[in-house]
Amino acid sequence: PMANTIVSGWSSNETYANSNHFNGSNFAAVANNKLYYVRNDPTNPNVSPVIDMYDGTTDRVVATIPKEPAANVFAIGVVSMIAANGNIYFGTHDSGTGPTDTRGRVFELNTITGALTPLGAAFTSGAVPAALAWHMGRLWVGTHTGNASADGKVYFFRPGVDTAWTLDKTFTLGPVCSLASYRGLLYAGITGNTGTAGTVQRRAIAGTWSAVDTGAGTTRGNGYLYMVIYGVSLYINYFKPVATLSSLIRRYHGPSDSWSTQFTSTDSTITPFHLVVHNGRIFAFGRAVSGSGTVWTAASDGGAWSDISSNFADAKVPAFGTILS
Repeated sequence: PMANTIVSGWSSNETYANSNHFNGSNFAAVANNKLYYVRNDPTNPNVSPVIDMYDGTTDRVVATIPKEPAANVFAIGVVSMIAANGNIYFGTHDSGTGPTDTRGRVFELNTITGALTPLGAAFTSGAVPAALAWHMGRLWVGTHTGNASADGKVYFFRPGVDTAWTLDKTFTLGPVCSLASYRGLLYAGITGNTGTAGTVQRRAIAGTWSAVDTGAGTTRGNGYLYMVIYGVSLYINYFKPVATLSSLIRRYHGPSDSWSTQFTSTDSTITPFHLVVHNGRIFAFGRAVSGSGTVWTAASDGGAWSDISSNFADAKVPAFGTILS
């Protein structure tokens, strides 16, 4: 019999991404009932990250990320991944440490042939493709530098049609942490700089962007880190990196055009930044500063949240996806 299984894991790539402030990134995706995820050693600059595929029984390497040709360096890690259009798309952080020198690329992995294709040119001059979404028949990317003191940009690309990325929007001092296509519109989670609150930005069909939700903090790095659709609503994790950490989950109910706070972490050391929908529930997987973690869940859209950490042998691991096994 086939069991609907939630798959979770903590990898060196995850540790790398968190230490570089790509907290809202997803490093795995499910396509054709198979889990694709990145495996790498970010402490070793002489090894290429690889993409693994797990089908519930076996695990194997399906692609090796090539060197970034201009700088002739191995990618440091993967900072975003989605399944869309029958393929896997992911963004890399190739080199650099700040808002002026970071570089990255976006790849398409064909899940049938295994072909790995770079899309357009590399992102340079302080731009890493940290958020991805499929919207209006296009692949959209939001850039981040691992530093809140830099602009964030949103680009789009039509695989099979375009050869270059098209710039759609620049958010001044607002790196993009998350993207989601919801009810025909594109949403972006933005990080705030010192003295500025993070926002959720929405792109109208006409192409104009506007803030639709604003965070409660102004500490540098506060922002909307992760988005997922559950039921008829959009759920977003908002995080404030202050001395006493604060993390909460916001819900946008599109049919009533209303926002509400669904869950606020009762543990000031927890950051529930990974949201996963599984078997009719939504889950928030968080890791604590101390290295332990927590898992919370709600059984219905807009329903109450409960702590189920005791059901997990290792609650510090964030969820990746669900497969039938």
